[in-house]
Order: sequence, then C-alpha cells, then structure tokens
Amino acid sequence: MSKHVSQSMQSSRSMPLRGVPTRLLGGSLDARSKEGEGEREGEGEVDGRDREDGTEEKKEPPAWSIVGGSVADEVLFAHQVSVQILKGSASFICGGTLIDPQFVVTAAHCVLDGNSSGFVGIPFENLTVGVGTQALEQSRRVPISQVWAHPAFNFTAFDHDIALLKLGLSLPITDKVRPIKIAVNNDTNYLAAGADITISGWGAMYQQGEAAAVLHMATVDSLPDGCSNYTPPRYSLPFDPTLMVCAGCGLGFVDSCSGDSGGPATVASESGGCPILVGTASFGERCGQVGFPGVYTRISSHLWWIESLVEDKPFGSQYPTKPTMGCDRCNWSLSACALASAATHNVSRCIIEAWLASSIRVKFEPCLFRAIDELPSNQTKKSQNTSLVDGGDTLLYASGDDRAALRGAGGTGQIFGLKQPIQAFFQPRVYNDGLYIPNGHVFFLRGNQVASSGSSTVDLAGVKVQTPFVGEVEASGEAEAVASDVGFPNWKYTWPAAISFPNRSCTPYYAYLAVFISADLSFIQVSRPIRPSIDPVIN
Repeated sequence: MSKHVSQSMQSSRSMPLRGVPTRLLGGSLDARSKEGEGEREGEGEVDGRDREDGTEEKKEPPAWSIVGGSVADEVLFAHQVSVQILKGSASFICGGTLIDPQFVVTAAHCVLDGNSSGFVGIPFENLTVGVGTQALEQSRRVPISQVWAHPAFNFTAFDHDIALLKLGLSLPITDKVRPIKIAVNNDTNYLAAGADITISGWGAMYQQGEAAAVLHMATVDSLPDGCSNYTPPRYSLPFDPTLMVCAGCGLGFVDSCSGDSGGPATVASESGGCPILVGTASFGERCGQVGFPGVYTRISSHLWWIESLVEDKPFGSQYPTKPTMGCDRCNWSLSACALASAATHNVSRCIIEAWLASSIRVKFEPCLFRAIDELPSNQTKKSQNTSLVDGGDTLLYASGDDRAALRGAGGTGQIFGLKQPIQAFFQPRVYNDGLYIPNGHVFFLRGNQVASSGSSTVDLAGVKVQTPFVGEVEASGEAEAVASDVGFPNWKYTWPAAISFPNRSCTPYYAYLAVFISADLSFIQVSRPIRPSIDPVIN
C-alpha cells in the first residue's frame, strides 16, 4: 500500500507522476533526489511530524516493510481523487476525497508551502484534481477555484491537517465519479479497536519507493491505543485522539505511504451504500513500521468547519457507520473478506445517496400576514412593513406604550402575526434523465441553535434522522407535494404564527431544514438549515 506526505513528481521522467517519496522536515519539503548525481530539494523520505530538536533518526526498514496492498476497483473507489500540486519547479501528488460534486477534502500540508515558523497557501492555479480512473496519468484534470486550509493547522503539531478544495465545475455523478459523506460526531459505532478501515492512494508501494501508476487500496485495523509512541520528545506534541485516528496493523507491514497524504480512510455504512469517510491520511513514522501506525485527521471533528465554509451543502452522513471486523490484511489472510468486502458496497444505491445529498434544496416563500386570535376590538393593526424586533417577540400591530395600552382596553378583536411558508425540492429534479425520481415524504424541522451535523436525532415516520440542531427541535406535519412547472413535485408547508410570539416564525430566531424520506423508507436526506432574512418579504 502507500502513505502520508506528498509524493514528488520528477518532470524529467517520461511518466511525470512517478517520483520518489517526500519527507517533511522542519515543516518544509527537504529531500534528496535519486535521479542523477545532484541533489534537489523536495524529495526524500516520509517523517511527518517535526521533532523538537529538528533532527531525524536514521533507521533502515527491511525491504518487506510494506506488503498487502492491492489494485483498487475504480468503481468502488470512485470517491478517490488525486491532487496534483506545483511548488516552484517541482511537482507533487496527494490524495483527496470527493464529498460533493464540487468539493474535495485533502490534507492541509498538501496545499501549504512553508515551515514551522510560517507558511503561505499554494495558489489555486497551481493545483488540479484528477478524477474518473484508477490509472493516474489517464485521469481527467479538473481546475481548482478556491482553497481553504484549516486555520489552526501548523507544521509542528500536524493538528487539524485538513483542507477543502472547491472545483472549478460541478462534476456529474457517475459510477466512476461519486462523492461520499462524512461520519458525524454522535455516531459511536465506528473506530472501535479492530474495526476495519479502508485506505487508498497512488503513493509509494514501499519505503522510498516510487508512486503507483494505478490506485491501490488496503484494509487495516482501527487501533485506538496504537499511536502511543507518537509522543514527546520524539514528536513535538502527542497523538490527539479527539483530532486524529490511528489505523494500521499491530505488526506493521500494511500502511499508507508517501504520496497518499490527504487520501481517504473509510468504513462501511449501515445502509450498504456509500462508504463513510472517517479520516484523511496525515503523517506517520516511515511506512508500515511496527509501533507507528498511520495517523489520519479525524474528519468528524472537522465537519463543523467544512460546513461553515459552504452554507448550502450537507456533508454529514445520514446513515450510521457499520464497519466490518476481520476483513483487514493484518493477518495475511487471502480470503474474499480480506481482499474485498470491507470496501465492497452497493454502487447503484451509493449513486442515489450521492445525488440526493448534492441535489436537495430548501427555500422560503414570502411570509403571510394573517389573523391568529382574538384581542380587544378597539385596536388596529399596524402596517405590514413594521420592523420585526426582539427575535419576533414583539407583536406586529403594537409595540411599547401602544401595546400596553391595548392590553388594557376592553372588547374583542384579532391578533395578527406572520406565518412562514417554506418549500423543498431537488435541483436537478431527477437523476440522469429520470433514472431515479425522488418519491416519498418530506418533513420540515426548525430549531434555534445549530451546531454540526449529527448533533441530535429525530424520529420521523419511524426513521431516525440526524439533525444539526441543539436543544428543542420542532417538526412539521408531512409537507404537501405540489406539482411544479416542470412536472416534478415541490414539497410545501406553512409554519403557523404562535400566539405567544406572533412574528417569530418569520425571523432569524429559527433555522429551518427539510427532511426527505423515500416512500420505501430506505433513503434519507436532510438539507442544510437556513434562516429567514432580518427583513422578510410579507404578503
């Protein structure tokens, strides 16, 4: 198999993506060329974290230190991409994972240039993403339009070693280009000791080896207690299990390696569809070395950061993880389980899961100004343009002294408040010219506090739904399916005005989202939450 820091590509070779491994020393790429008599910065061996004294230990691994990887099926690994980087006159390769048709996660150290004292982002014009094939040099190259590296990352600790890339175009979902979703924080099923984690990449097949021409994969064990050797003084900071995942084999041998940085670590899903992303390759001690498994950025701990950058895309998985056990290559088994089943999944189902997540939309319609209850008859309603203040707690028809005076008057009359119509739909309306048409139930949820995906679970139609809400969550009745002008349904619901807070439904006090549940209850998709404008449009 293959590993962490970026893989060098030597421009003088006929196959430019096949270079020698790189090493991070003091945060910079500092290595020795194996081609010709000279030396060139940018090539060497993987080390990963800085040591406090800035030195490196010279230990030669046995020739068989990495074994057990196999060629990956490009359909089963359609979420894997390559990230190709130009730094000055040198070129490098990392891995990445497609989490939406237009977004890729990778390692922060792949897109930054610098050292422990400071670094700058590599211009996005110097980055491209390769998709669509297991053969590295035959991949379709896609430009990058925006890059975000986690602001807390540094080359000393390697905490928060994660970056988000926005592609210059949205890719069509196919059997060979297919995004997957991220494990959520409250999913406790995954990463128990011995749980199978599948890793993949085009990195080196052995220590100081060249990049693989085709995508390779291996399945290893989750080792929650296996990275205790990553501690000071050998490393500047200890392994942090809240931000990192430890994965490999207790006896070494099977691992990721140079050039696999940023690539995926996945586990199986309870749905049987798309695998679920739990980590991105970050660093390690050489490749496959006993006592130093691979370290991966814990992606669930960074879901909130990713979703804060892209407001309208749901990236968290709606399905719990259900990792296999015993299908790893750590015991040198040649069984079908060890060779394939940890990565095997229902591709047709995965395509629909990916399409639903990328296509669900929710939007508000103008608020409705309506009478909702009785009040003293001598009051008159204010203009519909009255400002909404105090999170909607102020009655639309009265404020301040006027409201106090009205409360003391006699007679009968009406309270006026605002109702919030909302609708959900898919864009595009169907997948692949009608190959799949979403048919099912839609509910709307609202809450005041929003955190990361998976913060709470709501039971709808007998199905457990992950939501990003914290605290009280309100659920609508089933939304009405209304035929749109293109013949496919929109789902609509109008949140009523409450007598205690008549305007609140139409203010930013609430965030709203839509939940789609297929007619057979097998598919679930939740939109990202949205809040009304501070100055809503009122009909």
